[in-house]
Amino acid sequence: MYHYVRDVKNTAFPGIKARNIKEFENQVRYVCKHYTIISIDELLSAIKHNEQLPPNPALLTFDDGYVDHYTNVLPVLIRCNISGCFYPSGRAVDDNIVLDVNKIHFILASVKDLKLLKSELFRLMDEYRDEYNLESNEYYYNALHKPNAYDCGNIIFIKRLLQRELPVDLRVKIVGSLFEKYVTSDERGFSEELYMNKEQLSEMLNYKMHIGSHGYDHIWLETLSENEQKNEIIKSLAFLEQIGVQSDLWTICYPYGSYASETPHIVAQLGGQIGFVVEGKEADLANHNRLLLPRLDTNQLPVK
Repeated sequence: MYHYVRDVKNTAFPGIKARNIKEFENQVRYVCKHYTIISIDELLSAIKHNEQLPPNPALLTFDDGYVDHYTNVLPVLIRCNISGCFYPSGRAVDDNIVLDVNKIHFILASVKDLKLLKSELFRLMDEYRDEYNLESNEYYYNALHKPNAYDCGNIIFIKRLLQRELPVDLRVKIVGSLFEKYVTSDERGFSEELYMNKEQLSEMLNYKMHIGSHGYDHIWLETLSENEQKNEIIKSLAFLEQIGVQSDLWTICYPYGSYASETPHIVAQLGGQIGFVVEGKEADLANHNRLLLPRLDTNQLPVK
């Protein structure tokens, strides 16, 4: 599972957590040495027709549709004669907006002082507390301040608060305000530089890369009603059709790895063939639901 793949030290946002290009090339060499990289078609044939996969099969997946995947990943895959699976969110491309998940990434990359950012969030929450009937700042901090293997507690607090804990329209207001203050007021221009456009995505298809659904708005599906989840996925499929994806061979990578108990049924009902989550372990086709396949993170593989 990959996200940003870029020469991050030489970009305007060196604080973004990314796999640099050399490390990515090294990981591809490592995977090619120890595994057999397969295509999504081979995986589908194994699942649907019980066809045999090669020894130690591996699939490369890339989330969010960044232009990094076109400029930095595609040339490596072409050179190595291997395939990858790419998962853009439709609205970022259709409307030239920056997804909130990415706004948060770039806010965090721009503000070095996390205590300052936390204080500003507390101030904004104080401002909106009565209007949105918010809990105390301490309540949110204690509930969300939980470090993991990749982020410290303050970063997890900021991400979770702005990704899903606050009411949706308040999150949009606060994230938009912070993004404009610390990153840029030119959201459209930033979006055009951050994500692949439809022409680039279509070109990826011409190179036999797989393009799948990553939702339309990149939203936590588990927070939506069954009907809202269905509409979100249908909108993403309409976007995929615009760039030439065959409607009977689609797969999905759940944004944030988020799904509800009914989500796999909705995906299957709409014709989805495979679904990916973010649980960091190898997939076992004999025991895992094909619509909830786990993936190893790039950070779980060597980079040299």
